[in-house]
Amino acid sequence: MIIQNFAYEGPRRLANFQTDFSMDITRLVGHRAFPPTTQAVKRQKPASTPRSHDRCGHSLDEVVVLVLLHIGVVGIVKYSQWRLQKFIEGETTLQMTRARMDNHFTNNQKTCHLTITSLLPNLNEIIENEINLDQLTEKLREKPRNRLQIWENLKILTFSQVITKIYGICMLTVLVRIQLNIIGGYMYLDSTDNIETNKANSNQGYASARLQQRYLSLVYHLLGDGLKEFMQIVKDTTSDIVGSLSLKKEVSLGDISQLFQRIRMILHENLSQNSKMFLISFMLPPNPEVNVSLESQHENQLFDKLVAETRDIIESQDCVRVMNHCLDFGFNTFFKKVDEVIKQYGTSKDFEITLAVAKLLPVVSSQLKIMMKESNNASNSFLQ
Repeated sequence: MIIQNFAYEGPRRLANFQTDFSMDITRLVGHRAFPPTTQAVKRQKPASTPRSHDRCGHSLDEVVVLVLLHIGVVGIVKYSQWRLQKFIEGETTLQMTRARMDNHFTNNQKTCHLTITSLLPNLNEIIENEINLDQLTEKLREKPRNRLQIWENLKILTFSQVITKIYGICMLTVLVRIQLNIIGGYMYLDSTDNIETNKANSNQGYASARLQQRYLSLVYHLLGDGLKEFMQIVKDTTSDIVGSLSLKKEVSLGDISQLFQRIRMILHENLSQNSKMFLISFMLPPNPEVNVSLESQHENQLFDKLVAETRDIIESQDCVRVMNHCLDFGFNTFFKKVDEVIKQYGTSKDFEITLAVAKLLPVVSSQLKIMMKESNNASNSFLQ
């Protein structure tokens, strides 16, 4: 009987339980009358939690950082490549500029040497015409009555000619090199401007052909009035010092060297009173000729600028030191040549060879001519 009652009451009670459970779920949910099935429960998305939000935000930050890092690395690489390209272009341009400058400087120095070599014969001719030793030598061969006076003149003029030629060579060398290097610098600026602007007009720019000719013609002041004025001063100074020297006195090369050194010292003292550079008045004209035509006003300004730059360089202490070095080298070269000849008059036992002044004068004159002829050689060390 118990079993029969359970079989009868079980289904009814189960139905009532389902009805009550469905009503409770409906009240809790509010929109569904029946409970969701197992599959519906599985398809329903779980509610988000604070931990899931943190994970998503952290992942997004990592993505942003990686993107920014990638952009930064790419930017740095591109910038480095650009800077490297600019550096290579700059170095290439610098090397080309240096090579062009070196080539220009080398060619300019060759031009200086060739110009000096071509002007030396004119310098030598002017000095020998003003101080003519051959004419006095011919008179001595005729055995005139005033033979002693001719010997005295020959003595003074021989010393004067040696000093004038060595000083003349040094002044010519320094002046021509300064002029050609100054004008060469302006010509280099013209060449660079012509390359950049594709100009080819030689009458425009820093140094036109006409301006170059006017500026370089200043050297003829040295080969004209300047040299003649200098020769007269040298004659007067030499006469005061050498005039009392006896023709029969035995002198050595050291004595002759001291005598020339004394003449140089007095000469420098007399010439240094009016100028920083004692030789500038003989190298440059005091007032260069200026073309007063209106169309050459700009050229006159450039010409005055070139002359002022030349004068500043010649009066500088560096140029004074260079000039003194050239003079010392010139006299030392001359004394070496004279010493080689004097040694032929003595023996190996002689500690110091001496000669009478009258016998020494032909040696000095002949060796000076030899040195001047060697100066015309392009490979001569005296002009380097």
